[in-house]
Amino acid sequence: MTLLWVQFIIGANTRLLIRIFPRIIQYHRRQGLFAFLFAFIHPLLIAIAFGADQLISYKFLPPPLRPYAFLGTLALTLLILTAGTALLSKSRFIGPRWRIIHYLNYLVFTLAWLHSWLIGSDIRSTPLRYLWLFFAATAIISLALRLKRAFSPKDQKIHKTRGQPYLGN
Repeated sequence: MTLLWVQFIIGANTRLLIRIFPRIIQYHRRQGLFAFLFAFIHPLLIAIAFGADQLISYKFLPPPLRPYAFLGTLALTLLILTAGTALLSKSRFIGPRWRIIHYLNYLVFTLAWLHSWLIGSDIRSTPLRYLWLFFAATAIISLALRLKRAFSPKDQKIHKTRGQPYLGN
């Protein structure tokens, strides 16, 4: 979750962070691969521990928690899509569209946060909950500031992209 949060914060604040850390884009890309690998390893470990059939049917969880497991599956599916488009961002077909698809990472973070908050009893019942609340608060603030920058008249003049507001890095 921490890796996804870092991805969210860097992605939402790249234009600000690049002034302080000129190589933040390279770090963002490399760290994003680690976030993807860890997210992919999570269900893989569940499949190893409980079996693939248990993973697919969510039978390793009590019935009331199974819908929240689906949030994790959806987040991982979207993460595969967004990571794939980022890797193919220089291709002729994906290149012009990858950034739009990459915005789904905001949804990935939200789904993963909800998944871990709602399934992880340790997260809600230990001091970890303060870290998760910090993740949520800073993500909301970063997204709000990102949207404010994207729709500001100054940015509209500087970054016109096919008549749409600039939401890129």
